Amino acid sequence: MKEAYDDVKTKHHQIRSAAKIHNIPESTLRYRLKHPEGTDVKKGGPIIFTRKQEELLADHCIGMAHLGYGFTRWQIIEMAKNMCEVVGKENIEPSKHWFYGFLGRFPELSMVKPKKKEVARDKAVTSDMLCTYFAELKLILDKYQIMNKAEQIWNVDESGISLDHTPPKVLARAGTNPYAVTQGESANTTLIAAGSAIGETIPPYIIFKGERLSKEMRSSGIQGTKYRVSPTGWSNSVLFFYFFKNHFLKHVTIRPCILLYDGHSTHINIDVIEAAREEDVHLFVLPPHSSHCLQPLDVAGFSPPKCSLNAQIHKFLHSNPNSIITPKDLPSLISTAYKSALTVSTIMSGFRKTGIFPFNPSAPSVEPPVITKQTESKNINRTERQDNRNVKILFQEKSSEYSTRLSEKGETKKKRKAFVPPYGCAITEDESYQNKKEMWK
Repeated sequence: MKEAYDDVKTKHHQIRSAAKIHNIPESTLRYRLKHPEGTDVKKGGPIIFTRKQEELLADHCIGMAHLGYGFTRWQIIEMAKNMCEVVGKENIEPSKHWFYGFLGRFPELSMVKPKKKEVARDKAVTSDMLCTYFAELKLILDKYQIMNKAEQIWNVDESGISLDHTPPKVLARAGTNPYAVTQGESANTTLIAAGSAIGETIPPYIIFKGERLSKEMRSSGIQGTKYRVSPTGWSNSVLFFYFFKNHFLKHVTIRPCILLYDGHSTHINIDVIEAAREEDVHLFVLPPHSSHCLQPLDVAGFSPPKCSLNAQIHKFLHSNPNSIITPKDLPSLISTAYKSALTVSTIMSGFRKTGIFPFNPSAPSVEPPVITKQTESKNINRTERQDNRNVKILFQEKSSEYSTRLSEKGETKKKRKAFVPPYGCAITEDESYQNKKEMWK
């Protein structure tokens, strides 16, 4: 259309010949030549609103998705109905055809499946909290002169493993809905991993559910892997102390070093803190409910291993039909996923995205993403300008309503005794250590 338009306007071709050369209906080309916006062609679906009005809708959808309250297809169609009422087009009914045309006109938009984020996490991470957290972290890194020493900055994280995997897409006859054989519900298994800002890892620490650890449960894993059991399959204070004292300190010998981890109650106990102080290891507990954006192994580390393990489980069940995965098979599956997913580049990416190394307080930003670039249409009449203003007011009112609701204090769980301030802290420092001792008495 643009080339045909230019041929007529600049090269003075006949409209009929230009339409024939570019395979465009002559009537369409004539209409575009007369239209004030020239070649601003909108792709797909019926057009109900002006470009400016659709940009306002796109901006609102992007902003709400950033807040964690994104819209589905039917919600966007409902908003389009509200827009029709505002601009005086009550007799027009937006449909799914309009919706897909709207998406086609904005390639920066797409329907995606959002990740889960608890309300507590959503409220915990603020600009002020991040500012204080990075100030505290910088003090510790500068104090022990390890700001630029990636090999001395470590992170520990743990993750539960379920054998009830999510089947991947498979090839089947169109229109059918085949099933995939899965393991079903299984006992929980915990994986504890540690990685440094230079991309180095230590062997995994695996906790099975059970009373005793058999020989088969310790076979076919990565060399140096440690195996333990607990009644629930989850870690606890005793097991985490054993991990730190007998596993982490054994493999990480460089001193001093800083170890960042989340503030789960099993991680903060006096035995771990005293062992760390003796070994010149400085424990820095991350702010509560912030691991999704501040914990390196959570941001970039544990998602790939879980995806890889999911594929390994599917492959195992496919290669061993009518079989189930037993504890003796699990170490091999975890080891394969651990080695293939926790690579040097992946771990370093986690430290970079969280702003820990290289030190960059602006990396985990809570600011909204860049929204669509609005264009100011020329030669629009007074009615259209008023419609644009009404649509803008509509979305401002909707955004203001959400902002008011989000600022209100909702129902929260009963608060437990706080061991860590809301911005995190180094719990091995003298002042913090003494405070913790008093609290545990």
